[in-house]
Amino acid sequence: MNKIFKITFLILSISYAYSEKEWVMVSPPYGIYDDNMGIYCYDSLNCLAFTDIYYKKKFIQKSYNGGLTWELSQEIDYSEVPLDSVDRPYRTFIFDSLQFYTLYYDGWVIDKSTNGGKTFKRVELTDDFLDKRLDNLIMYSKYKGLTFNLGRIFHTLDNWETFTSVKIPTEYYLDKSFFYIDSNNVAFFNKELENDTSEYITNFIKYDLVNDEFSVYANLEKRGNRAQPVLNEISRVNDTVLYACGRERTGIADLAYDLIWKSTDNGKNWERLLRDPSGETFGLSHLSFKNEKHGIAVGSWSNIIETTDGGKTWRRYPETQEMASIKSEITWAGETALYTAYATGIFRLETKSEIKDISSNQRVKVYQSGHNLEIAINDDTYSSYKFQLYNSSGQQLQSNKLNSNYGFVFETVPIIDLYNGVYFYTLSKNGSIHFNGKFVVVE
Repeated sequence: MNKIFKITFLILSISYAYSEKEWVMVSPPYGIYDDNMGIYCYDSLNCLAFTDIYYKKKFIQKSYNGGLTWELSQEIDYSEVPLDSVDRPYRTFIFDSLQFYTLYYDGWVIDKSTNGGKTFKRVELTDDFLDKRLDNLIMYSKYKGLTFNLGRIFHTLDNWETFTSVKIPTEYYLDKSFFYIDSNNVAFFNKELENDTSEYITNFIKYDLVNDEFSVYANLEKRGNRAQPVLNEISRVNDTVLYACGRERTGIADLAYDLIWKSTDNGKNWERLLRDPSGETFGLSHLSFKNEKHGIAVGSWSNIIETTDGGKTWRRYPETQEMASIKSEITWAGETALYTAYATGIFRLETKSEIKDISSNQRVKVYQSGHNLEIAINDDTYSSYKFQLYNSSGQQLQSNKLNSNYGFVFETVPIIDLYNGVYFYTLSKNGSIHFNGKFVVVE
């Protein structure tokens, strides 16, 4: 039976926000040990995905239609690749459709391709520092790029034909996230020691590539009673706007709070947009924005949140078993998001129908999504709220628990099958009603 929900609230401001979407698998995994090594789109149609098959093979997949279909472009047998000095491949980074760079779990090497993955040339970054893993690599231009580990920064001006090695001062603990401020300066996330007495517990350290100088570029989080925040990835949108995601440990096993930050002045100042209080995830590890307003952040085990208004509000997607894994990652093929993780295959976010935003309350936002309500409560006390649904006779039909958040984070409330009529609902905290509304079901 098809039914239309006509929803009316006490405070009305109708606009179109999210579309109802679903994640659709467009490329299945090759096997249970498929290790995600990166997914990228360099325009709205052409995309790449890199997969490692546990010590056996490496696959490069390509899509020419925005991730709708995928084909195997390159298969590399490890019997043909020297692995004597390194461990398994960790991640492949790209600059464009031709330049690829593979890093390893254990080894000062870069496998570089300049012909779209047809062949790779090994670059040896010899050094005497014990930590061999290179976590990240960014090419600022076709020839200029940088990678680093805990002890050394390696940067090149000729696409790794030659490189310069720089020792990192011992007072800095530079984690894997960094970004180019401009062509001659790079900012690194610095996870400072917890026994430090400075006002800030984390900041960004600038390295001047020309003058070989380190200095503090920006502060991120002040010292407080909470656990130390960790920044996992930075997404640059344009010359001034950057977003970052990370985690803050709860103290219970490996559980963490989701964190999102934003800068509108090229990383000099940062605003925390989100600290999800549930503590039921492992934090956020990757994020990608297609423009200044619309982006998606992901974490392990199907932890996916989306914003369409520059981080003011966030919608959390329901967890799905087939997408639940580690090393999750997101990218954009034009207007469409693509997702992959360890041994999950590739998923595409496809639109089903419109969702209407019909509430303008400063504390509560409610969307209609088919036969669901999407509800967000902006209350930084991180309180528990109760959603209750009633018929016109006052009989309670449904009750759900919701959590408030710092900012707007949407939770899905499935509505039971209803007959024609008027229905009412309330949102209450500690027995006090904070918001109410009604909707009409029409067959």
